[in-house]
Amino acid sequence: DFRILKESKKRVYLTTTELQQLHDTDLSAYRNLEKIRDVFLIGALTGLYFKEIYAISPDEWKKESLKLQNKNQNLLLPIHWTVKEILAKYEYEVPSLPTSQTFNRHLKQLGQLAKIDELCTVDSTSTSVPKYQLLTTQTARISFFANAFLQQVPVFDLLQLSGHLSEKA
Repeated sequence: DFRILKESKKRVYLTTTELQQLHDTDLSAYRNLEKIRDVFLIGALTGLYFKEIYAISPDEWKKESLKLQNKNQNLLLPIHWTVKEILAKYEYEVPSLPTSQTFNRHLKQLGQLAKIDELCTVDSTSTSVPKYQLLTTQTARISFFANAFLQQVPVFDLLQLSGHLSEKA
């Protein structure tokens, strides 16, 4: 009986310090990466999926909190000041992005420039790679929830916001 075992992909999150590094990275020589960074940070500071980010109107982004509906519940999500600062550059219109494959490739380049290079073990062979090589669009949302959990936001609140019914997800 022969079976191919598929290893799950290593998921990482960026710490608040690493998110600040990303925010503070000088991109004057890499203008094409600025929008990538900005949209990634919006995701990492709101916990929203990218499609949700684009569904929010400029008028909603200007408010203090976003009104969200998740699993038939109304939720209020305070908008982080950094998100407001980023969106003000674009007159509260979220900048358009390339395909997710191109976004992920640029995100890795951005992570390298920001020196997000902590070594991470990626599989059962103990192969280590710099964290920036593991960055994807999903890393933004994972970072939000990991950092909120570490800041002791109640798990119940995180479950409601994420739309998950249990902590197993």
